[in-house]
Amino acid sequence: SHYTKWIIFSDLHVMPSTLSTCLDVLNTIHTAAIERNAGILFLGDFWHHRGFVGVDCLNSVLDTMSHWQVPCIMIPGNHDQIDWRGVEHALTPLNNAYRIHDVVSSSAAEHAGPLILSHPTKFLDAFFIPHIRDKSMMKSILSSEAVSQSTALFVHADVKGASMNDLIKSQHGLSTTFFPNEKHIYSGHFHKPHVVTTNKEGSASKIRYVGSPYQISSSEEGQSKSLLVVDSQQGWECIEEIPLDIGPRFHRVTSVDEFLRLSEVNDEEDNSVHNSSKVRAGDKIIVAVPQQEIDALNTRD
Repeated sequence: SHYTKWIIFSDLHVMPSTLSTCLDVLNTIHTAAIERNAGILFLGDFWHHRGFVGVDCLNSVLDTMSHWQVPCIMIPGNHDQIDWRGVEHALTPLNNAYRIHDVVSSSAAEHAGPLILSHPTKFLDAFFIPHIRDKSMMKSILSSEAVSQSTALFVHADVKGASMNDLIKSQHGLSTTFFPNEKHIYSGHFHKPHVVTTNKEGSASKIRYVGSPYQISSSEEGQSKSLLVVDSQQGWECIEEIPLDIGPRFHRVTSVDEFLRLSEVNDEEDNSVHNSSKVRAGDKIIVAVPQQEIDALNTRD
């Protein structure tokens, strides 16, 4: 309760192939939190593989988080949960990843740094809802008095009409009509940062998908990532976006000439070339070209 600013991130998806990038993300988030005297708020899908956490990944994450000095509120996402009930989840090992000193009292007391909310919970005048697969239960929670009296909503939800990626929108998620109006709503789950607008009884709210902190798959090619800074004293309004450019990026080309130009851009020293156009070490290039172009390339002198 001592903290009023919170940095939001979501959908980290730690797994062996992304571990190095995820550790960079965690370090970047903590540094940004220290600089702003802010807490950290995570909206689900910390781990990638449901029901299984590799020892190497767990040990590395625990070692990184052992240096954290600010509180962290976490809700489990569907990838963290091991069954439809959602009660058992893989955030539990992070519960004592680090401890923080009591900054309110003069005692030497320490408290667990992460606060993991496994059930729908009202805290700091906001309402936190972990991923719930049962639509009827989710509707009941969203229509409750506790939600209506909260200033903001933090969820990990599939909302109908939300962008699952740049090409596909959710068709089977929860209707926006079930979400309360005139509140700030932040969600994890879909990796593209974007906003879905509700429109109910003449008033509207915006469900803001935080997005993943790095490009996890080729479906996120070209997407810009960021962290959101919110202020609980301003109704949890977003007061800052912190751009992120961490980890390998995806590039997609549809011709041999385009692939060759991409390589040329990477070698140029011209500062006018946008950084996202350049290929960095570790980036992944998807080349989808007609067979005749490949044949023509093989016959070049």
